[in-house]
Amino acid sequence: MAGKVQTISRGQSLIPPLIDQAILHTVYEGLFNDCQITARYERRYDGAVQDYMISPLGIVFRDGVVYLVCQRKGRDEVIHLAMHRFINAQPTDTPIQRPQGFELANYVREGGLDFRLSDTALDLVLKVDAETAVHLEETPLSANQAIARSADGRQTIRARVADTAQIRWWIMGLGDNVEVIEPSALRTEIQARLERAAGQYQ
Repeated sequence: MAGKVQTISRGQSLIPPLIDQAILHTVYEGLFNDCQITARYERRYDGAVQDYMISPLGIVFRDGVVYLVCQRKGRDEVIHLAMHRFINAQPTDTPIQRPQGFELANYVREGGLDFRLSDTALDLVLKVDAETAVHLEETPLSANQAIARSADGRQTIRARVADTAQIRWWIMGLGDNVEVIEPSALRTEIQARLERAAGQYQ
């Protein structure tokens, strides 16, 4: 079967970042034993190096990048850290206290890895071309998605989604195949981004 099944991503293929295998082993050991680990981590947004006591909760593989879903000591918030940014990691015998009701599948499904920008959901109204509408019929944006034909021949999509950076990247990636109607703040944001992008080609 190994030669008969392949997994591909719809996005541009990128070369995965390298991960220190000793660090990966330590993280897997913490996950398996439900024990905390100590780690040194380089933050992405400012390059600062921080030491953390981490409670590992799960591993997610996404487009070639491996993420550790975890809690940091003294914080209840569940976060994710890119494994290739770990500088070192050491095991401990301290058991983790798993958040009540936490399920890794729910964390992923609710947009935990999509760089959530707020806790308020977006009630999206989009107008899309026929090809995009067919794609969204097969793979909806949300469980409550509704599609209706518009007077201009396009399809109107209504869906409640998490307010994330990922939904913005997805909309931008569709280019002129999509128009954001609501919410108005998101429409203005996308319009400004497209105008800046077009300006670079003037």
